[in-house]
Amino acid sequence: MPSLRLVIAVLALSVLAACASLAPSASSTGRLQGRTYVLVGASSPLGRDVALRLGAAHANVVLAAHPTELLDGVAAEVRRAGGQALIVHADVTRPSELKRLTQAAVKRFGQIDVWLNFTGFGRLEIGRAHV
Repeated sequence: MPSLRLVIAVLALSVLAACASLAPSASSTGRLQGRTYVLVGASSPLGRDVALRLGAAHANVVLAAHPTELLDGVAAEVRRAGGQALIVHADVTRPSELKRLTQAAVKRFGQIDVWLNFTGFGRLEIGRAHV
């Protein structure tokens, strides 16, 4: 049975593959536009790329990381691409900060449609994850 981390990694990569270009098609923009995506670990290369592609589809993108120094640039790029961005500093190993992240996203955008985690990955190899 595959590990949970491997399953999460595959799902995250599937989302990225579904957003194949920075200029989304009309049908993908319609499905993503106005929906709210929380990206934990948004300062990672994969998180940043997904954020930019969601921004190009005019989605609401909640950018969360610990620390948040790199997120200002990602948020600016999301906005330039046509999306809305919210930066939240969050150490997701702390339940109180997860709760605060959730509350900030709902307060700003009304709901959360998709939650993606780009943190906590070890070195990945085909068929197994190493922590």
